[in-house]
Amino acid sequence: MEYGKVLQHYLEESGLSQNKLAKLVGCSTSQISEYISGRSREPTLSRAKKIADALGAPLEEMLSMMFDE
Repeated sequence: MEYGKVLQHYLEESGLSQNKLAKLVGCSTSQISEYISGRSREPTLSRAKKIADALGAPLEEMLSMMFDE
């Protein structure tokens, strides 16, 4: 599964908006939108960890969803 789909899944589960997630992570809302749509490559490991933490999801679980199709 692509990172954007995994991110969208956890974003919906958390109930956070893209705007709120962006503020928690320290990036722009458009960057979060680009991750979700696939217009941007996957984030760096450090940013992926910040995103996972903000969503309350284990990074390992998110990565597992990407590679265990």
